[in-house]
Amino acid sequence: MSACQMCSGVGDEELRHGNHNRKLFHLERLLQEIPEHEVVVFMDAKDVNMNAWDHEHFVDVFRSFRADIVFSGERNCYPKDPAYCKPEVRAGPPGAIQWFLNSGLFAGRAGALRKFVAVAREQDAGERNSDQRQFHLAFHELKNELRLTIDYYGELFLSLYETSGLVVQSEGDEPALRIKDSKHRPFFVHG
Repeated sequence: MSACQMCSGVGDEELRHGNHNRKLFHLERLLQEIPEHEVVVFMDAKDVNMNAWDHEHFVDVFRSFRADIVFSGERNCYPKDPAYCKPEVRAGPPGAIQWFLNSGLFAGRAGALRKFVAVAREQDAGERNSDQRQFHLAFHELKNELRLTIDYYGELFLSLYETSGLVVQSEGDEPALRIKDSKHRPFFVHG
């Protein structure tokens, strides 16, 4: 499995001025060098931390989704757009703790990611020039062609936005966070 941290060459100032598409460009280039079936983990923010790491266990949990790409979820839908911010999505599956796609943290097979990123780059980034919007639109365009899912339960990824009272410290000497009333201890936490 490969772990990729992108946007290291794209500073916050550049992103603030509308260069989010650069993230997709660099990711697309990087994916060309990775074998099609290799699992790639992507994180694009300085506020993403490893919470618990066990390479083999991560791959096992990833495979349990039976998906080509698993996106981190989050409780808010950004940017607000009626094309994908629908009230029925917020309900999610039973017991879901996060409902909307988060473009800053995901894992997938390199071949599927290549296709997804190519379609995402073709999408209109909107007024705010948002790669998040491009990912939402690509997700809906490709959901019947690729096996795409959101990590609704925080098994791999957890966004801490709007999760007050949901996350607790693990017991014992383990420094990792876990989801309250759940066995899930996400591998990556997005602050």
